[in-house]
Amino acid sequence: MAKKPKWTPPENYKPMPGLGTFLKNLSPRMNTPEMDMVIYWQWVHTGPASWRRTPAEGWRDIRMTIPNAQAAIDKTIVPLEIYPQALARATMKLSDFRKKFGRRKKGR
Repeated sequence: MAKKPKWTPPENYKPMPGLGTFLKNLSPRMNTPEMDMVIYWQWVHTGPASWRRTPAEGWRDIRMTIPNAQAAIDKTIVPLEIYPQALARATMKLSDFRKKFGRRKKGR
């Protein structure tokens, strides 16, 4: 079985034009990078005041997985305000991710 090629980040990342409108109007499936970014966007930018978080809090609270971070960067749906954090997550070792967040149970 062939090994999966190592993910490499883009050299010059730019979010898609109209990202805020895109995320505000998207109805994504669960457990996808789109869902993570929609939730982040609502918490930080468009949700009610009782939901509001700073960008750092929003990033921390979505607990994005390594594959979702890689896919979100590839799809250019990561806002610039959290791109450094998303890039760090995308290049994180799985063992480090598990130390930080623990193991996820199957089906979650």
